[in-house]
Amino acid sequence: AILGGLSPAENRTVPPLHREWVYALARDFPHLRFSLNGQLRSCHHAQHFFGGAHPDAPEGHVVGGMIGRAAYERPWLCLADADRSVFGEPTNAAQSRRQVMEDYCGYAGDIM
Repeated sequence: AILGGLSPAENRTVPPLHREWVYALARDFPHLRFSLNGQLRSCHHAQHFFGGAHPDAPEGHVVGGMIGRAAYERPWLCLADADRSVFGEPTNAAQSRRQVMEDYCGYAGDIM
């Protein structure tokens, strides 16, 4: 990546993300749907900004977001409840970290 003189850490904060701009665009263009690009820390944090849960977010116009680094830094804490909390499933497919690892080992064994 060409960072234009920025360190990798600076590149994650410059330019700053402005959620209020996304909400303003969503209000000005109600026929479009918008997603937030980053700085979401978990599926629960993301849900706060979608569907009008956040006081500034117009209902139904901010429909997605990128969790990004949090997903690989803390995958279980970040995503373990996603099926239920984000997608409305009655339960989450992964009931434990152990189950995830066992399922992944089976998957990896099948593709080798």
